[in-house]
Amino acid sequence: MPPLDTHRVQKVSWRGKYARILRLSDELQTLDPSTGGLTNTFPFADILNVRLVGSELLIELARTDLCGLLRRTLHLSLASPVQAAAIGASVRARLVRRPTAEDTERARAASAEAAVV
Repeated sequence: MPPLDTHRVQKVSWRGKYARILRLSDELQTLDPSTGGLTNTFPFADILNVRLVGSELLIELARTDLCGLLRRTLHLSLASPVQAAAIGASVRARLVRRPTAEDTERARAASAEAAVV
């Protein structure tokens, strides 16, 4: 298991802004700082994109909300743009790319073409 990387953040959601601990290990986790209880887990393979907007970190997930209509984004507010950039880089370093159906089809086509040549 990789070493734990923890940060105090503010999670931004429809409920407003509230304190969370962001823990990066073999997956991205959020914890309630008052209890230490786990509130969410996100496998790094489910993270599609990490964007910085000032001191905000927007993590786009391969999960959806509202009956599958909207892609889910984990919105975190940090103390500074420098902290947001550091955490964003740490998340990006752990990302795992999953092949899509399109990637698989392209690979089959390239393999078939190579077999003909």
